[in-house]
Amino acid sequence: MERNKIALIDGDYARRAQIVSALMRKGRYVEPFESLKDFKTCRHDRQVILVHDEGTLIKDVLGWCLSEGQVVSAVAYAEEPEPKSVVSAIRSGAVDYCPWPIDADGLENVLESCEAFSETEWVSLERTIRARKLIERLTPREKEILFSIAAGLSTKEMAKELNISVRTVEVHRTHLICKIGASNSSEAVRVAMEAQLRQFADIATRAI
Repeated sequence: MERNKIALIDGDYARRAQIVSALMRKGRYVEPFESLKDFKTCRHDRQVILVHDEGTLIKDVLGWCLSEGQVVSAVAYAEEPEPKSVVSAIRSGAVDYCPWPIDADGLENVLESCEAFSETEWVSLERTIRARKLIERLTPREKEILFSIAAGLSTKEMAKELNISVRTVEVHRTHLICKIGASNSSEAVRVAMEAQLRQFADIATRAI
């Protein structure tokens, strides 16, 4: 991570200029972007992003970064934010939320805290991204088999639930283990857990 490098997304020119100027005085290099469209023209791996909270921008920014395999941390800010906006931003994945305006020292403190927190979080997120890319190699049926293995179903139970033969279940299991580079079913389940997919959570926690 380039500790002093920050990305900034804000549609208001005057506010962007003010933030850039304040952070430059703190020794920061700031990449300003007017919109998510502009932001998408660059890579932002292991970078902290300042995002003005408007509409679904925070959710869209973090969703795009994740889909592109870029690990980032976002700090949201807005004028007199409502509690529900703060909650929504945090649920979308923002690490912190600041009221605007904020002085340069306060903003720098927030960024430093975010960077310290993100060092370990990014390692976990990178693992999740790698696991999701492996899961994406699987066919829909292979994913069903994998999630069923994680749920504790036997081969016979999977065959009955999916209305296929036991032999077909075994073939799919062999294929999916090979595709994700696992040596056995247990390793394949570990990959599914690291991917943190909603489908995995739904199936793995159901009553058997």
